[in-house]
Amino acid sequence: MRIVFSCPMARPVFEPQYAGPFGGSEVRAAVFARGLANRGVDVRVLVEGHGRLKPRNVEGVSLHYRCLPRPLRRSRDLPHAWQRIALAPYLAWQRGWRG
Repeated sequence: MRIVFSCPMARPVFEPQYAGPFGGSEVRAAVFARGLANRGVDVRVLVEGHGRLKPRNVEGVSLHYRCLPRPLRRSRDLPHAWQRIALAPYLAWQRGWRG
């Protein structure tokens, strides 16, 4: 079985030398990923990384680095991004979308 977690802000949880913000969801994803890896599951986590960083294995979890889209690069932009995501269904409804 293979599992992929997309958790861009979880890099500091796996690599303490990389300073950055993280919260409860990142910690939970890391604990869950490590637990699955300990049971023999192929676990990959997509985390934020700039440049051409090669994937590396940390505690049985394969970290794959991806660059965040420009509006999400700084943690202070996240509340604005979440507002846009949260408003998307409402805006679709306002435009007459019938899901």
